[in-house]
Amino acid sequence: MEHTLTYNQGPFMKLFNRAVLAACLFTAAGAASATAFSVTNAVFTPGSGYGSDSSETGGTLLGVVFASNVFSNMSFDLSTVGSTKEFIIGTVNFNEPNGIGGINSNELDNLGVSLALTFAAPGNVINTVLAAGIASTGSVQDGAIDYTLRWVPVVANFGNSGAYSISFADMDFTTNGSKNLTARVTLTAADTAAADVPEPASLALLGIGLLGAGVLRRRTGK
Repeated sequence: MEHTLTYNQGPFMKLFNRAVLAACLFTAAGAASATAFSVTNAVFTPGSGYGSDSSETGGTLLGVVFASNVFSNMSFDLSTVGSTKEFIIGTVNFNEPNGIGGINSNELDNLGVSLALTFAAPGNVINTVLAAGIASTGSVQDGAIDYTLRWVPVVANFGNSGAYSISFADMDFTTNGSKNLTARVTLTAADTAAADVPEPASLALLGIGLLGAGVLRRRTGK
């Protein structure tokens, strides 16, 4: 003889199951929440070795111009650790006259440059990325590398445990010309505070408590 077992969920068991399901969905949604970024300003500060000499005979300044006029406010979301966003932050224009042998030994110093980016989110902060500029003596028309920029990435923290890095691609100039400088922002750690939601186990215990209270109430008739 076959016996068929039937199971009917009571109202409190249904409440318990719904609480557990809601907790799981809520936790998953919190873990997948994106970090909002907003970059509102970009300012170059070149070293004292850059500029335009009145005469290239014994000149001391290297002809490089940094400009951020192509930058516009950026807003974007990074949803997972390791995700990135790239955008044009400015231009670097190498324009060194080739007269009197091109770049001379007096034009090789004080070629550092910094770029400060203002972040309205996450946090209201200014993060500064530094670069070393390296020039080589000689003609700017011989096909060799005349000027390079080597950027050092920075890591910025936000919230309780969030972090992101800011980097720029290195640049090489073999002749006069202008190049776009592209920034890359990478989410390196998520902020745990942003995903601080009740754990499923906590709501499950709450559901069990409600279920027990319902059973007790039915037994006592209260």
